[in-house]
Amino acid sequence: MPVIPDIPEESILNFGDEAFNSWSYVFVNRGTGENYGIEVTLEKFFDNNYYALITGTLYESHYRGCDGIIRNTKFAGNYSLNALLGYEWKLGKRNLLSINGKVSNMGGKRYVPASVQHEGDEYIYDYSRAYSERLPAYFRMDLNANLKINFRKVSLEYFAEAANLTNHKNIWVNITMLPAIRR
Repeated sequence: MPVIPDIPEESILNFGDEAFNSWSYVFVNRGTGENYGIEVTLEKFFDNNYYALITGTLYESHYRGCDGIIRNTKFAGNYSLNALLGYEWKLGKRNLLSINGKVSNMGGKRYVPASVQHEGDEYIYDYSRAYSERLPAYFRMDLNANLKINFRKVSLEYFAEAANLTNHKNIWVNITMLPAIRR
């Protein structure tokens, strides 16, 4: 697994989820990575006007950097739960109304703790604690309604969605995406 000799606690496994990646590092193939877990999926295919899909995952994600220490990867949230449910009503001979909902709950991403230097301009990472801490869990619940009006050769659809019904404040950006100094 590619790792960075200049930052022996880091691995390429922790890169790739930011909007922009500055991959100006020199990588060498001296690290290792390991992902394992279990996933259970329950699915009720669309029949009798409804469907359901529920998945649950428990997992581990680790790597060994140039320093030889095994650590969690940035993406080691350790669990994921998702549910997708929907019901459809027939209105008249050709029209359909459907209500669909989805819920997601996932363990938060891990990060390298940092401290502020020069009044917020730069961060100093504490790589001795790399990926030992995590952001809060991600939670989201969405609901949508769809009305489909079928004509002889075309159909017309109206769609309304209420995203993030609980208004849960999920953290998307953390300090690891900002300019940094290594110490």
